Amino acid sequence: MGKKQDFLESVPFFSKLLTFSGQKALREFDIDKIFIKKNRILLEPGSAIDKLIIIKNGVLRVYCLNEEGWEITHGVYKRGDVLGEDMIVNSENYPYFIEALTDATYLAISKINIWNQIRIKSVLLLCFFKLMQARRREAEKKIMSFSSSSVAVRLAKELISLSDKFGINTQEGIMIDLKITHRVMASLIGSSRETVSLSLSEMKDQGIIQLNDRKITICNLKKLESYGR
Repeated sequence: MGKKQDFLESVPFFSKLLTFSGQKALREFDIDKIFIKKNRILLEPGSAIDKLIIIKNGVLRVYCLNEEGWEITHGVYKRGDVLGEDMIVNSENYPYFIEALTDATYLAISKINIWNQIRIKSVLLLCFFKLMQARRREAEKKIMSFSSSSVAVRLAKELISLSDKFGINTQEGIMIDLKITHRVMASLIGSSRETVSLSLSEMKDQGIIQLNDRKITICNLKKLESYGR
C-alpha cells in the first residue's frame, strides 16, 4: 500500500471503513496530493465540487458570508479532517468558501471514484451520513450559542475548543498553535473584530490568557472555563 493509502488508515473516517472492509478497500481509491499556499481560496460558493478533501498537513477554514457581508466560520480543520462530504452525497454546488489558514497539503478523491466504491461497499455511504450528522450537530450547537450566549461566553468556549484541537502544553499554559486573526476569531463566534479584541484584552488583563505573535496561550484554564458557563 502506498504512502497516501497509509495516511488514510490513520484518518478516523477511513479507519471505520477498514473495520468493515479491510485494507483492500483503500487500495481501490485513486488519490491526488495537492498543495495550497496560506490565504489562498480552495473553493468558493457555487463551485461544482467533484472530490472529497482529506487534510494531510496544515489548517483549512470553512466559512460563508451573511447578507450583510460578514464572515461566518463554520469550522477550522486540521490534519486528518475530511471536507466536502455532503457534496459527495448531494448534487448541489458547494455553498461555502474553503480557505487555507496556513500552507496546507490535502488528498483528493474524485466523486466518481467514491461512488464506484459505494456501489461495491455500501458501508461507505453510511460513513458519509454519520459524518454529515456529526457536522449538523456541531452547526446546531453553534447557532444555539449565537442566540443564547454573550460574546465573552462564546469566546471562552471557542478558545477551549481550539485548545483541544491545536493546544500544546508549555510552561506558561496551553498554547493554541495556530496564528489566528481577530477577524477570523470574530467570525467563529458571530461577533465583530472590535468586540473580540476588547474581550481578549480583558482576558489578558485578568491573567487568563497571553497574546504573542497572534498565538493565544491559556494561562488559567479553570477561570476560562468559568467564563464559558
